[in-house]
Amino acid sequence: MRGRWRLTGDEGSSLAEFAMTVAVLAPLLLTLLQIGAVLHVRNTLRSEAAEGARIAAAADRTPGDGADRAGSLARASFGALQPHAEAGSGQVDGVPVVWVRLTARTPVLGWLRRGPGTVAVTAHALDER
Repeated sequence: MRGRWRLTGDEGSSLAEFAMTVAVLAPLLLTLLQIGAVLHVRNTLRSEAAEGARIAAAADRTPGDGADRAGSLARASFGALQPHAEAGSGQVDGVPVVWVRLTARTPVLGWLRRGPGTVAVTAHALDER
């Protein structure tokens, strides 16, 4: 009866290998998902800010019209991230431009709760007025 519980071979090693692999890969996967979510928000906000800048630059519009349009697009896309829009006019290299800036909180996935950061994008368009 002495040798009854003697371990021989590889019994149980696959479960241990699986647990060690998941412990390494799960945080990596969650980090990649977080980066993807932030990049999605940034790219969508960039597109919406460009749309607002094009509207604000039209001859019969004001920068406020562009900010309103960009803000409404951002709220329709990411209302929970509390987007904020602002617009103005200025010059870039001596050329009159209208700018629209959108700011929104970053989405937080899973265990990466370090507090809400922000994503800010600015788009410019040639002022036609």
